Amino acid sequence: MERTLLSTGDARIIYTDLDSPYWVAGQHGTNWIGRLLEVIRSELAAAAAGVPVPSPS
Repeated sequence: MERTLLSTGDARIIYTDLDSPYWVAGQHGTNWIGRLLEVIRSELAAAAAGVPVPSPS
């Protein structure tokens, strides 16, 4: 999964594989899963570059 996320570069992730108007992109969706995947990708990229990433408390 890590390689897949990092291979997307800085492209916007649009998640559509769930039947929920809240979690996915669509006519009234907010795409929260896509946004969360983008945050995870940023943290993975930062860690790979040696940038300290805060750990959850």
